[in-house]
Parts: sequence; structure tokens; C-alpha cells
Amino acid sequence: MPRNNCFQKGYTFDDVTLVPQFNNVPSRTEPMLDSWLTKNRKIGIPLLCANMDTTINDEVADILIANGSIPIFHRFTDDFAKQEKWVQKYQGNAFISTGIGKNKIEEVRRLFDMGAAGVCIDVAHGHSDQMCSLIQSLKKTHPDKDIIAGNVCTPMAYHDLVNAGADAVKVGVGP
Repeated sequence: MPRNNCFQKGYTFDDVTLVPQFNNVPSRTEPMLDSWLTKNRKIGIPLLCANMDTTINDEVADILIANGSIPIFHRFTDDFAKQEKWVQKYQGNAFISTGIGKNKIEEVRRLFDMGAAGVCIDVAHGHSDQMCSLIQSLKKTHPDKDIIAGNVCTPMAYHDLVNAGADAVKVGVGP
């Protein structure tokens, strides 16, 4: 017998009714789709591609940029030259993901100097002294670059990363 009874019945569109709420959109042809990626950077659509090696590539990046979003390239490459290539190709648009290893800070600074818009410091549990130190260190040398930090799942973790200088925080851990 299944442990979770909530998956015993499937629902279709005919089974669910969304209750309309008050809005200020004058017409369905005029919605504003822009959203804030970071506290400094607005994007034209509220969609991002996950910064995973199985989802983001040059083709997807081109589509995102053409439609008002920004690519965040994954960190799962051992080839720093590949990250440099992404930054050169997407000057001012690309974010590069990284972990928090010792050598990472100098690599990120080099990518910033080459024109990367920002960095996504991507760690399974981002509420750590090492994460906060990395954010502070990067903000000292590149205060104009955007830093997305995470992942976290508590209000205190969010608070600490923002106080360290993160411009956006990835919230949510697990599937």
C-alpha cells in the first residue's frame, strides 16, 4: 500500500477551478512580464534556466537572451577556458556559476574582469561562514558585479547572505 494517499487520484483541468483575484492589468494583451533577477538587474521575462550542465548551453542561452532573460552557466566544467569562452561570447549578459573552493575566488575575479555580469555561487547548503566570506571578498574587489548566492532554506540563512553582500539568494534545497 502506498505511503502517501495524496497521489491516489489524478486531476485534470476540468477538476480544478482557479478563483480569480483582483488585478490592475487593463487587458490580457498588456501584462508586464519583467522581473528582478537581483536587486540591481531586471530581466524581461520571469524565467531562468537552471544552472545545471544538463539544461543550459549556448543554444538555450541565445533563446533566453532573445526573449529578455539571462543565462546562468553551470559550474560543472573542469575547463576554465570554457567559462572564459561563455563570458567572451555573452559580454555583459552571462552569469557564471561556481562553488566555494579555494581557487574559485581568483577564477571569478578573472571572469568579472573579462565582462561576466555576475556569479551564482551554487552550494547545496549555502548558509556557511565560507560562503559569507567569499561574497564579502568578491564585493570588496568588484562591488558593481551581481552575486547570486545559495542554496538556503531558512530566513536566517537568507538574512546572513544578504548582509554579506549577496544581490539575490537562491532559496530551496532538494528536488
